[in-house]
Amino acid sequence: MSLLTGGYVFYIFLAGQWHAIGYGIRLMIPLIFALSLAGSFYRNRSLPIWHKHNPKEWFAALIMTIFILVFTAMAAWSFLGKSHNKAALEAEFPFRNGYFAIIDGGNSPIINSLHRYPDIPDKFSLKIGRLSNEGKHSSGFFPVDSSAYYILGDTIYSPVNGIVMSAVDGIDPLQPSWSDSLDSKVAGNQLQIRQQDVVWVLNHLMKGSLLVQQGDTIAIGTALARVGNSGYVEEPLLHIYAYREGDFPPWEGRGLPIHFDGNFLVRNDVVHKQ
Repeated sequence: MSLLTGGYVFYIFLAGQWHAIGYGIRLMIPLIFALSLAGSFYRNRSLPIWHKHNPKEWFAALIMTIFILVFTAMAAWSFLGKSHNKAALEAEFPFRNGYFAIIDGGNSPIINSLHRYPDIPDKFSLKIGRLSNEGKHSSGFFPVDSSAYYILGDTIYSPVNGIVMSAVDGIDPLQPSWSDSLDSKVAGNQLQIRQQDVVWVLNHLMKGSLLVQQGDTIAIGTALARVGNSGYVEEPLLHIYAYREGDFPPWEGRGLPIHFDGNFLVRNDVVHKQ
């Protein structure tokens, strides 16, 4: 039972949606497990290490072993997703002033929902939200009011030098849990920035907030737009990714890993920016 619980704790620590629950609770989970484990061993210290089992106990042990292997494998896959062996792009984190959570990201489908697909442009994409002082991304638990999400309206700054390749505006926002699945609106209001042969894509921007237009030359740190809730997304956030143009038809290009301020960010990483 201890192995089963430990495997599950390790898994949810790495892959759980802690931005919604609170990162303070996340840090407490391993401590609670360790104290519980120590207390269990102490209370049962007089019991024999091994005793003869009946068929029902063997069957229960088999089921537990299966779950132990499943949770351990998922936890290991999550952990391995914290690194990669590809040439990465170097960029500056696109937000300022505060704590930000990586909601989705990494080199594993367990911690990056888009990583399970082939070499699509957004295979190494990140979804970013803002955290409160309590370590949550919103007031309440997945609220249905967009204004309850702390990232809404945050200014996005250019992570790289480049030229604005495309600028889409005018798509209305939707309330959380509602998504626009029309092909022309999936990305919502969007910016695409060309950096030599690499294209950077920023999705789900706020309607009417774009500060640059197609053809503009921009530098790192240029204010681009504000975070919104447009397109196929269930809450306000920034979805950002980069791909090498024409590298892998017919998918437009092959998605590339990104190092923001020198770090490969994955789900549940927290970034503090001044």
